[in-house]
Amino acid sequence: METLHTIKSIKGVGEKTEKLFVKLGIRSTDDLIHYYPRDYDTYEPPVRLCQLVPGKKWSVTGMLMQAPDVKKTGMRAVVTTRIKDGDAYLTLTWFNMPFLRNVLKRGAVFVFRGKVTEKNGRLTMEQPEYYTPAAYEQIQNVMQ
Repeated sequence: METLHTIKSIKGVGEKTEKLFVKLGIRSTDDLIHYYPRDYDTYEPPVRLCQLVPGKKWSVTGMLMQAPDVKKTGMRAVVTTRIKDGDAYLTLTWFNMPFLRNVLKRGAVFVFRGKVTEKNGRLTMEQPEYYTPAAYEQIQNVMQ
């Protein structure tokens, strides 16, 4: 008969971490081995902005129409910019990431990946991941 080892038998797992694992229903190393992710991500090829449907995670390629605008509201920094693809536009928003004004330059082309929502009649993507087109292509090749 197999001996089940407690999750604390793993190096680096103490009482605090054990309690967090127990909240997930993981009490033994066997439970941990059989704990599968509830979801996984696929890195699909970017779509055109005109194809976007709110409520789903998308990858899009677009040129930055403006330098990111950083607005501070209290302790929070809100970064916004827009991308263009043909005649379509998409608003991008990040929270507490003011360094992006130095990374995302007007006229640059990036691949943005995130969930699209509709706000005030406009499509927007909040907290999207961003990649150079070459870096995104490399990720896609690794995932295949």
